[in-house]
Amino acid sequence: MEWDKLWALNKQYVDPIAPRYTAIVKDTAAKLILENMPEEVEAKSVPLHPKNDEIGSKALIFGRYIWIEVSDADDIKEGEKIALRNYGKVLVNKKEVVDGVVTVYGHFDHEDKDFKKAKVITWIAADEATTIEVELVEYGPLIRKKKIEENDDVTGLVNPNSKVQYTALAEGSMRHLQQGQVIQLERRGFFYVD
Repeated sequence: MEWDKLWALNKQYVDPIAPRYTAIVKDTAAKLILENMPEEVEAKSVPLHPKNDEIGSKALIFGRYIWIEVSDADDIKEGEKIALRNYGKVLVNKKEVVDGVVTVYGHFDHEDKDFKKAKVITWIAADEATTIEVELVEYGPLIRKKKIEENDDVTGLVNPNSKVQYTALAEGSMRHLQQGQVIQLERRGFFYVD
């Protein structure tokens, strides 16, 4: 069986029961500053799964300063409206890069609730009191070819980068995860809690 088919089969079982969380890669995180929001952070309750209320809810922390993936920040244009998942829409006013660090400035739009054509961005509050650092390990295919032929040199097909490990900034509600739980990190994939 090919790896992508195995992962698709696994997803059928895991997706309906895996709570959703967000983590942003620490070394490349970009800051988004919502200039019209207060300095203090606030919390609101959101579902842990968009289609399964039985899984429960979590406290989502939001405020003026948030972390987003640098790849998202690079794609954002000044004057564009983006949607922050489970939060709302933001009109981007300015983007600057200083010494390789990207900072985006915008205004939170409390009235705009139309998310149909907006670019959806994952994020977490940039608040040291409510975020945690997590070590993430991702495994990819061991073999780079879908089907190995009889005459293939297997040593040339081995993927030397099948394991990737990195540190991410994660929402504080992940502190309560138990060993053995399976979760989904938005736009990243499914993870097993060690």
